[in-house]
Amino acid sequence: MRECGKYEYLMESKEFKIFTRQNTGEVDGVLKSLPKQTPLNILEKYRITFKISEDCDNSELTRYREKVNIFNAFVTKAVVSMARDVTSISNARSSVQQSYNHYGNIYKSF
Repeated sequence: MRECGKYEYLMESKEFKIFTRQNTGEVDGVLKSLPKQTPLNILEKYRITFKISEDCDNSELTRYREKVNIFNAFVTKAVVSMARDVTSISNARSSVQQSYNHYGNIYKSF
């Protein structure tokens, strides 16, 4: 609850108010009865909550795109690296298993 309290937009949301004020413990049914939000409703809620300004100048937009592209390149490299790591771990696991089996057979022979 303390962590949630740090974020005003969480504390002021309809869902959180239902969660905190529900006495019977049946929050699920009440949350399901809330009207479905359209994408436009969600977008408007985010605009108000996070005070998003969509009227940026081109230099700012270019800077943001550059940051996104840098992050995208980083994530792409990370995925490739993790795929290599998965392969090496899998190979190491099979080597360890073979060693384990080999030493197990040696111990059985005594």
